[in-house]
This record gives sequence, C-alpha cells and structure tokens, in this order.
Amino acid sequence: MKSIALFGSAAKGTVNTKSDFDLLVEFSSELEVLDYANNYFSLLDALEKILERKVDLVSVKSLKNPVLLEEINKYKVNLYAA
Repeated sequence: MKSIALFGSAAKGTVNTKSDFDLLVEFSSELEVLDYANNYFSLLDALEKILERKVDLVSVKSLKNPVLLEEINKYKVNLYAA
C-alpha cells in the first residue's frame, strides 16, 4: 500500500454513530490485477472488523471525477504514506 487517507464525515468532524468511514487508498501500480483485488478486499474486511463499522474504501485509481477528487482532497486526513 502506498497511502491511505480518511475523508468524508469523519474527516470533517461530522461523524455520528450511523456513519461509515470513507477511506481513500492507493496501492502500488506494480500489482497484478488479481493481487490488487485481493489486497483491496482483504484490507476492506480487516478495516471493517477493526473499526466495527462499514468502510467505504475508494481506490485512487478508480477516481475519475475531478470535482469529487477536489472535494476529497480538500478535507482528507492522511493516515499513512510510504
């Protein structure tokens, strides 16, 4: 994993007991498709167990909407960067 960042209501400070956690993740570009999918779903499962909440895991690679990306970048909180 290259990076992971929190965005959405938790990053904005408006999280409540029903909120999910929105996380932006970037994996190494060198991963094969099957390894990428395996890492994505393994990470998603582990995070939901640890956080005991639903997690919306968004891949940087999948973001195509520049308006959404700008909104995420405005409020995101970097949690890890390699």
